[in-house]
Amino acid sequence: MQRINDLLDVKLLEQRKSQEKRDYLGASMLGEECIRKVQLQYMKREADVSAQNLRTFAIGHCLEDLIADWIKLAGFDLRTRNENGEQFGFSAADGKIAGHVDGIIFGGLDFCRYPCLWECKTLNNKSWNDTAKRGVLVSKPPK
Repeated sequence: MQRINDLLDVKLLEQRKSQEKRDYLGASMLGEECIRKVQLQYMKREADVSAQNLRTFAIGHCLEDLIADWIKLAGFDLRTRNENGEQFGFSAADGKIAGHVDGIIFGGLDFCRYPCLWECKTLNNKSWNDTAKRGVLVSKPPK
């Protein structure tokens, strides 16, 4: 089994390296305290990502689609793509800074105002319980 996992790791990392690098600074980096990390991303020299992190990201994307379906089933008008089939996004500084949202809720139940942004984050049970108990800012402080 370890040989299979090792092979998968090699292939995931190869796939990551073959992907075109962003030509903009991701909006999630705007609050980053380490200016060197921001600079490295902007210069397309981000830190290496482990194969385990790549698997975690992929699982999160799959769960995002599933959760979006559940939210729609509950009666919300959630849209995860614009009329061109692309993620909703924005850019600033002549495209040097850009970002995307997981979706926009345009309507639904009457307990909030619309439209509103939808960001989907997945957590394991331990992390969820800690976040619920202590709140997002304490449990998941900005890096």
